[in-house]
Amino acid sequence: MKNKNLLMLMFLMLIAVVVDAQTKKNIVKENYTVLGSSTLEATESIVLKPTTWIKYGSNFTAKIVEESNLFPYSKPQFSNQNYIYTQTFQIATKTGNISYTKDVIEQITYFDGLGRPMQQIGIGQSPEAEDIVTHIDYDRIGRQDKDYLPYVPTVGANGLYKTDALTATKGFYKTPKYDNTANPYSQKQFEASPLNRVLQQAAPGNVWALGSNHEIKFDYNTNTVTEVALFEVSLDGNYIPTLSKKGNYSASQLYKNIVKDENWTTGNKHTTQEFKNKQGQVVLKRTFDNQPHDTFYIYDDYGNLTYVLPPLANGQANSISTTALKNLCYQYRYDYRNRLIEKQMPGKEREYIVYDLLDRPVLTQDAIQKSKNEWLFTKYDVFGRVAYTGIFGSSLNRAVQQTQFNAKKGISNKNYETRISANPYYTNVNYPTSGLEILSINYYDNYDDFTTVKTITYDSNTKTSTTRTKGLATGSKVKVLTTDKWITSISYYDDKARPVYIKSVNDYLNTVDVVESTLDFVGKVEKSKTIHKKIGKPYIVTVDIFKYDHTGRLLTQQKRINNQASETIASNMYDKLGALKSKKVGGGLQDIIYKYNIRGWLTDINDVANTNKLFNFHIGYTEGANPLFNGNINQTKWRTNNIDDSSLKTYSYTYDALNRITSGIDNTADKRYSLTGITYDKNGNITTLLRKGHTNNGIPSFTFGTMDNLVYTYDTNSNRLKKVLDNGNDNEGFKDGVNQTTEFTYDLNGNLISDANKGVTSVLYNYLNMPTKITVIGANAGVLDYVYSADGTKLQKIKTVGTNVTTTDYAGNYVYENNILKQFNQPEGYVEPKGSGWQYVYRLTDIWGNTRITFADDDNNGSVNSSEIRREQNYYPFGLEHKGYNNSMYGAKNNLKTYQKQEFTEDLGLNTHEWRYRISDPAIGRFWQIDPLAEDYMYNSTYAFAENKLGMGVELEGLEIVSWDFLIASGTTHSQSNPNGAIAHATGYVSGVKSSVEGTVNAIMNPAQTLGGIGNLLVAGALGGNTGMMLQADAALGTNSLGTAEALGEAISQGATDVISGNGLERGAVVGNVVTAALGAKGTNIALKGASAVLKTTPLATRSVTAANGVKVSGFTKHGLNQKMNRGVKSSSVLDAVKNPLKTGGVKVDRVGRPSQRFTGAKAEVAVNPQTGKVVSTNPTSTKKAARLKRQQEQ
Repeated sequence: MKNKNLLMLMFLMLIAVVVDAQTKKNIVKENYTVLGSSTLEATESIVLKPTTWIKYGSNFTAKIVEESNLFPYSKPQFSNQNYIYTQTFQIATKTGNISYTKDVIEQITYFDGLGRPMQQIGIGQSPEAEDIVTHIDYDRIGRQDKDYLPYVPTVGANGLYKTDALTATKGFYKTPKYDNTANPYSQKQFEASPLNRVLQQAAPGNVWALGSNHEIKFDYNTNTVTEVALFEVSLDGNYIPTLSKKGNYSASQLYKNIVKDENWTTGNKHTTQEFKNKQGQVVLKRTFDNQPHDTFYIYDDYGNLTYVLPPLANGQANSISTTALKNLCYQYRYDYRNRLIEKQMPGKEREYIVYDLLDRPVLTQDAIQKSKNEWLFTKYDVFGRVAYTGIFGSSLNRAVQQTQFNAKKGISNKNYETRISANPYYTNVNYPTSGLEILSINYYDNYDDFTTVKTITYDSNTKTSTTRTKGLATGSKVKVLTTDKWITSISYYDDKARPVYIKSVNDYLNTVDVVESTLDFVGKVEKSKTIHKKIGKPYIVTVDIFKYDHTGRLLTQQKRINNQASETIASNMYDKLGALKSKKVGGGLQDIIYKYNIRGWLTDINDVANTNKLFNFHIGYTEGANPLFNGNINQTKWRTNNIDDSSLKTYSYTYDALNRITSGIDNTADKRYSLTGITYDKNGNITTLLRKGHTNNGIPSFTFGTMDNLVYTYDTNSNRLKKVLDNGNDNEGFKDGVNQTTEFTYDLNGNLISDANKGVTSVLYNYLNMPTKITVIGANAGVLDYVYSADGTKLQKIKTVGTNVTTTDYAGNYVYENNILKQFNQPEGYVEPKGSGWQYVYRLTDIWGNTRITFADDDNNGSVNSSEIRREQNYYPFGLEHKGYNNSMYGAKNNLKTYQKQEFTEDLGLNTHEWRYRISDPAIGRFWQIDPLAEDYMYNSTYAFAENKLGMGVELEGLEIVSWDFLIASGTTHSQSNPNGAIAHATGYVSGVKSSVEGTVNAIMNPAQTLGGIGNLLVAGALGGNTGMMLQADAALGTNSLGTAEALGEAISQGATDVISGNGLERGAVVGNVVTAALGAKGTNIALKGASAVLKTTPLATRSVTAANGVKVSGFTKHGLNQKMNRGVKSSSVLDAVKNPLKTGGVKVDRVGRPSQRFTGAKAEVAVNPQTGKVVSTNPTSTKKAARLKRQQEQ
């Protein structure tokens, strides 16, 4: 009878059915017994060992199921309430008839008799296809004082109004998983006045509840007579400004808004005071850390931001010295048309901008370019799109150059270039026409000039592409600097203007790259095929397959390389609300479990009590003797399964009142890895630092003590580091190579050009402020040469030590050393050659993205243990690596990505991290170059690392800190494998605005251009970057989400809008970074602005933003998006309008029954469909209207 049952089992295993996507992949049963009823389900195989016994008469079923979550669809039911029901189809359909829940995403919002939303239901949107319900209620006078978290009811997916939603919400969160939370909502306390201003904002969670004293507190006042210094700007006949101090503002002349964060107790610490004038301009931002830290914003008579005085510049009683003004302050000059024509950043010489008659920036020049008689130029086509950019040799000054453009009047003077049939396939009729070196070229509308690219093919099975390419970016050419070589890219689109085939030819590295993509109806990547060919080397063909659940959450990513068997890179599981709860990497080599607190902050990566998993990590916020409530991490614990030392290790962190790290203390008896005594000046420049650690090289064994006891000296009134004195040990950590008055020097752009302690005698930079040659003398003598493409992509590093030369090629995703492939990246690590095949190597990372464990299944037995850990890495704050334990390492040293996923350079004793846009020195916690986004953080040192706020987020590619709130809101903290998620967009954007940043420039100069074209240019030629990630980022551009085309395209267009028509502050934050880039080789700095904006707008795209009245705003309709782009309304203005409206209108319904509600903000009027959460219309708010509404609020 036993055999009979097994035969029946074999038959049943042939039956494929469809169930939950989180079903196990493979099941192996030994000593398995069935006495009654039992069912086994797996997606690939079920194996019962011979010891299995199934009792006769038992009901046993084994099923091989699909993992695509094909839940059968049933029409939702509706309660007898006012409601708006929305279906967003995920497949093409003419009839609307659907079979499975994956084919449509449904939502219903119920309204009360006053037209207010009272319940929102995502029908069947949980991973188990249950409803996700958000309860909405109002206080007794109609204000929404509580924003409830969503919950999943037990009644399934039916769309019915849940009468017990309030009770059910509280019950859902009153569990250990959610910290037994009694207040599953954020709550506002309003002042007792018709203004309804918020006095306190409490977050969900018991420790943040209203009355806990851990709320964010607000106060509203006006200035006193001694509170704010009054600065004035006078302009001469040539509009040259002069700054003077005129005492103080009279009492009650400024609005004073006060914010106290969740760590505030008493006094002014953790307090921000913001003073605004009657035009709504910020005059002063004041923060406190024992003493005030003041940043003044000073405007001319026309309202243009003319000076910004950071905190370190404000220690002088009656005036700002010339030295302080030059070295610490931001200065801007405008012409008679209020266009920014000159600017000077702290520690950097003056920069110049020239405009054409259409107010487009066409020439820019920094101080180093001025010394070489060079300008960066941009030329446009007839539609205002960037045609080509480059370097223009001319000794004429800015005023004379402007005169040249002002003279180009009349019909006969064309201010654009047209396509021709000869290389470079554009005319050269608009000034300048001589002395040009072209660095980048953009092509649009057709493929007429890409014969050479199209002839390079490889087994192309590309789907038929559209011939309707008018308005689309079809290709680009980017020059390799200091050579005559080019990187040429071409893109083909489907009928929705989404790129489906991208090819890039790199003549310098002799590589060809192709990406072919298969997209579903809504733009998700289902399949990505990448082909890489280096001349003289075999083809590398990778195919990635992505599977999603019924709402678009990534379930699995599989990768196949050439003919090798597929590898499951990652397999994700989600909790009821859709948060990532586990991820299996390497086909289950490691199962990573994630836990979060009630605010969504990551608390655990596995369990530190577990001694079996390779890496376990805990993050504390409010626990222990020093609880913190504003998001700063106060403690981390970790345990690895390393064979040398698997003990529990701890770091406890402290911060000052400005959230700058002051210490990280470990749990060893002698505190041997502690970092303490960190102090700062008012700008955030480190002044002292004490680091304990190893004091020798480990031979014969490690000894520990005071590794570094650093004292920093800066140039007078400057952010520039002049000298570091180490009163500790000079063998490790910071190595105090000399004791000189001046040990660090800089060029005219503020770039470090020598470091006497490291023996660095010279650093040369290109016009993008990226190092091209580093010369070192002494014990580590040698030379490093770098080669870049014109958009700043690093292509090659050449190390020369004596007669030994090592050349590293960065061919996009592929790294070669001395022409031998070393590795290429995959989302959870990298791949390295192994014999005739490939070895997948995986990284386990912490919350910062630091690589902590690198491992591989080298014996191919389907599991890993401590003996297969290739390397363990742990870090001090700022990125210096621990030594003295778990130092064993085997295999090729291929892990290029270490601290926060950046490449660590040990060459020539530099010991630096090479970020995308700057170089940082972890021993002293600073960057070598000025921050390209410095104007977004004027209160901070231009060289500071992540604003020194290491407990609040991660550094974005050497640009700025990205907070945990963004990572959580975008659902990207640990979901690198999602090719359509926000992190894919941001990562792909930041790392991939490479061979085609001209597309970004085009997006800036022509924000109304077809979004598909804008998006494609972010990808075209980006095979000089992470090809898979770039394709995935771009593929999502076919949607109308703020996180995709909107966040990328509009974020960039914002740069141009700010430059051309924005106010002074906006211009100050863009021009020079944005414009210099726009004019110079495809706009690297524009990419920086865009990257910043992407991260700032993505949360609205990925998880929605709750408007002031509780409406969830998640994106744009096509009409609303086009309006926004054409009318120059920024995403930041849209966000401000819905979250902080000056006026909220009632819900109105048009003739065809479409509801909308208008939010009037300071800079935008936004109409939102409260049922769908989509912005349907946008307009800029008139200055008079905004001022009137502000006055009404403040009365």
